[in-house]
Amino acid sequence: MANKKKTTVTLEASAQLDGKAQGNPPEHLYGSLDQILGENISVYKTSNIEEYKQQITEMNQTDLQSHALKVGLIPSEDRRILVGRLVQEFERWSSRMMPQGNIKGSKKIEEIDEKVRKILREGA
Repeated sequence: MANKKKTTVTLEASAQLDGKAQGNPPEHLYGSLDQILGENISVYKTSNIEEYKQQITEMNQTDLQSHALKVGLIPSEDRRILVGRLVQEFERWSSRMMPQGNIKGSKKIEEIDEKVRKILREGA
């Protein structure tokens, strides 16, 4: 048998993971898989309500009804009602897919009032 030497690998401090959040939070929060991948794999071609309304107005009745089926709605014969339901469903979808929370408006713990910090420490 050959003698094998044991080697130890030393990692730099930046290569080791400790589970703690790193200094600067990311600038952009992702809310959906589409945003992470940078592709559009959902039923909707846009995430802007105005663009979606423009797309709907350009569709004929048959296209609207087939789009409603893709979205999961029962198509209606009345165009006005169908457009209203589609817009409502789009708003519901966009509220679920948009990132929850705002990094830009959040305060650091150092910026919070001392009285508030004392109250927050009581729960820990």
